[in-house]
This record gives sequence, C-alpha cells and structure tokens, in this order.
Amino acid sequence: MITFAEDETEFNYDEGSPLGPQNWGHIKPNEWFLCKNGTMQSPIDLNDQSVQGSNLGPLQINYNPSNATLKNRGHDVKVS
Repeated sequence: MITFAEDETEFNYDEGSPLGPQNWGHIKPNEWFLCKNGTMQSPIDLNDQSVQGSNLGPLQINYNPSNATLKNRGHDVKVS
C-alpha cells in the first residue's frame, strides 16, 4: 500500500522561504516562540557533551515492544 504525505504547508525547511526555519518563530508565535529565540532547533543533537547543567547522568534508553503506526509525512516520520 502506498500512502502519500499530508500537505503540511504551515512550515518548510527551505532557507529564504517565508515558511523556512528563519521564520518559524513568527508563523505561530505562541507555540513556536523558541524557534525564534532558541539556539538548538530541529534536529536537536542529543549528546552528552551538549547537555549542560544536569546531574541526571548519561541518557539511558529502555525499549519495550508495543504496537505503533508509522506515518511518512514527507519531511519526517510520525509514530503514534
């Protein structure tokens, strides 16, 4: 079965586009304000060296099997 991506035209990844990364914080100011003021936008590289001010120790990942639906949305994959 072939499934096509949803039309998600509210943003894109094209530099210079009015919907591109440099404008994400203006598209939805209340929801995406960190995209305007943040320093680590998507994709965020989660490594031990970039995490600061935490006493939690190294990131530990434990996986448990479960049912999920994978959806190709064109620019990413959604798991639900």
